[in-house]
This record gives sequence, structure tokens and C-alpha cells, in this order.
Amino acid sequence: MRGRRVIAYYLKYLMLLLVSLTLMNSPVRAETSCEGILASGSIKEMRPCAELKYQAAEKTLKETLERLSKGLDDKPKKALSKAQIAWTRYRLLDCYSYSLQVVGQLRPIFNNICRAKLTKQRNALLKEQYEKN
Repeated sequence: MRGRRVIAYYLKYLMLLLVSLTLMNSPVRAETSCEGILASGSIKEMRPCAELKYQAAEKTLKETLERLSKGLDDKPKKALSKAQIAWTRYRLLDCYSYSLQVVGQLRPIFNNICRAKLTKQRNALLKEQYEKN
């Protein structure tokens, strides 16, 4: 039973990696031009923009984590890794509950906007905590 969970866990992150790599090929300026679309665009336009916004925040967070991990010893590095896993679960559940407020095609847009916002907050918090030392 545990082996199946481990496999499912890694498959989920493999899919996230594949989606990330696909979206990395999209132009960066598309992410910055999404602000206007998210404010007044159609659902068809808003969905990819919200996803781009989330992917850009996730990429920045990953880069920050890699940079911060390089300067840490083994024990703090493991602790940071465990904390990041817990935070990722929190973000998933929190944004899921937030997106349940809406129905239909708006739900994934709300979910991605929430995840982008929390990811940016986490990035800022990590920089503040670890770069002070």
C-alpha cells in the first residue's frame, strides 16, 4: 500500500514538472500582460493567464529554495525541505477551499490566482528569514 502512495506522489510531481517545462517556453512578457486580462478579460483568456501567473511564481520560489539550500548544512536543509512539503500541502488545501466559493469555469482561475499569491508570499518570507542570517 505504501509503495503505491510513493509512486503516486512521484507521478504527481513528474506531471507538475512536465507542465512547468511546457510553460517555461512561453514568453515572459505574456505573464506581465495578464494583469489587464485578469481584471477584465473573458474566462477563455483568464484561465491561461492565471496559470502563467502561478507558474511564474512557482519558478521564482523554486529558484529561491535552490539558492537558499546551497548555503545550509544537512540538518537545516532537511528541515527546510520538510517545511516546504508541509507548506505545499497547506497551499493546495487552502486554495482548493478558497476556489470552492465559485462554480464552473471560474474555479481553476480562482485556484491559480490563490496559489500564485501564496507562492509569492512564501518566496518573500523565505528571503526575509534566511537572508537575514
